[in-house]
Amino acid sequence: MIDTDLFQNSYLLWPVAIAASVLWILFVWKEWSTPIKKRFYFHSLISLITILSLAMLALKPLSKRVVQSNAGVLLTNGYSQKHLDSLKKSIKGITILDYQENAQIGQVLDSLGNLFVLGNGVASYDFWQFENRSVRYLGAEVPSGIIDLKYTQENVLGEPLKIEGRYHNARASHRLVLQDGNSQGLDSLEFNSETIQAFELSTPLKAIGNFVFQLVEKDSLGEAILKEPLPFKVIDKNSLKILLVNSFPTFETKYLKNYLAEMGHEVVVRSQLTRGRYKFEYFNTKRIPIYRFGEKELENFDLLFIDGTSFRNLSTRSWTSIEKTIQHKGMGLFVQSEASLFDRSSKRHGLEFEKDGIPKATLNEFPKVLLEKFTFRFKDVDGIEEIHTSKGNLVTAYKRIQQGRIGASVIQNTYQLQLDGKTGIYRQFWSEIVNKLSKKKTLLTDWEVTNNFPLENHPFQFELRTSIEKPQVFSTDKYQIALRQHVDIPSLWSSTTYPKNKGWNSLLLKDKTHVGLDFFVVDSTTWQSLRTKRRQKANRRFFTAISDSFVERTITASIHPIWFFLVALFGFGYLWVYPKVFQN
Repeated sequence: MIDTDLFQNSYLLWPVAIAASVLWILFVWKEWSTPIKKRFYFHSLISLITILSLAMLALKPLSKRVVQSNAGVLLTNGYSQKHLDSLKKSIKGITILDYQENAQIGQVLDSLGNLFVLGNGVASYDFWQFENRSVRYLGAEVPSGIIDLKYTQENVLGEPLKIEGRYHNARASHRLVLQDGNSQGLDSLEFNSETIQAFELSTPLKAIGNFVFQLVEKDSLGEAILKEPLPFKVIDKNSLKILLVNSFPTFETKYLKNYLAEMGHEVVVRSQLTRGRYKFEYFNTKRIPIYRFGEKELENFDLLFIDGTSFRNLSTRSWTSIEKTIQHKGMGLFVQSEASLFDRSSKRHGLEFEKDGIPKATLNEFPKVLLEKFTFRFKDVDGIEEIHTSKGNLVTAYKRIQQGRIGASVIQNTYQLQLDGKTGIYRQFWSEIVNKLSKKKTLLTDWEVTNNFPLENHPFQFELRTSIEKPQVFSTDKYQIALRQHVDIPSLWSSTTYPKNKGWNSLLLKDKTHVGLDFFVVDSTTWQSLRTKRRQKANRRFFTAISDSFVERTITASIHPIWFFLVALFGFGYLWVYPKVFQN
């Protein structure tokens, strides 16, 4: 079947085809009586080519060819002039565009087949303009300064504020200092000559409220050359109800119960003396002994610590009650380390271990502190989630069991940290375990943001999960913010607002019984290195996802008729001259 898209005058295809066929049949009939058959076949071929050339003159056939589309380069902040000159040299006539945030450039991009982006990239709220386009992000140099930062913006009273990050192109002998709101130094470190340096600072939190500390870089003379605000919130302790079960009193339990009590938790300790006889201790709670592990007795506990021997000796009935409380009530279970924990025949906890032969380890959080451990490590299997790691190996981990969690650790004798004066490390070690495993409270309202350092008059996106059927959200200036409900999750709402004031701002629900959101708006001159690195990373991820290769454009054009005319002229000339010159 003939493709009609191959001809400019495709509507003449059938008339021309019929006329050409009739002409060729007439020519063949005329030449049929030629006595020399070779001459007949040759003349028939010449006539066919000539008639087809005439047909092509009428139909005007088209040809398709692939050409490179027009290219453009979008210049964003931080672009390299060297890269731009290289592009201009390799692609003649390339279109140069200057990027402006929130500017509409869709029409300009429509005229370009391929686009290069130089510099730090475009803002994430402008990504929509580049969807379904061929874009290659060439990037820019990594900025000097803090390029990675990790810390918790909502902390619990009594727990340490921990700041981790990476600094690019730090100067040797410069110091990074964590200061409070009164510019008092709380923690510090000195940089060396490495290009990229990891840093970690911490300080205990002693009051409730909203705070703004600072990360300050000082030179060798002690002069501040860089100040970055560090906003965070401190909330009151969430008192947990914890049960500790031991087959006999141990130093590990002694120090652990004291730490939990100091944190304000309600603690019940049950230590076995002889068969059927127990010793009970109570901290911050009523004196109610726990003799049996029934669902009714366990349902009010948030977390259960149990040593390996007691865990192994649990009756089937007791374990069934514990398992149901974990699954349906969300209680956490931590099995304390001892040799029986690693018995392969014990399948209750669902955790898998393998021998590594290493008796000591340093945790990633505390690289200079050597801890005792059993010569095992967790198997990194599906469903296992980390709490502590050591050089890529899991040493404290847990598995989710429906609403609750079961965890354990191969680290042992952590009380030695207390004896060695490393109280802060001891508390952080157990705090992370308690926070990960304890029963999760059901929140009526939960806020989530992706930008920890929003800017004044820039879009600030947030999500709200709430049990309120039709929530109403108001800004600090008492303006109502329109919400968009998720299509499939009716309790999930999202929106974008443009904060007008620097410093602490709030998003408030009309229903005062639900918690609002506090966020800190920073000045555009702060956290420039961090925001630049994050923008580069977001651009690299976005443009790689939408365009793996450049677009090739196909154009269609008519074949020049001179070629068909010359073929037809030659054919007619030969058929007209031959009988006159070469007659027998």
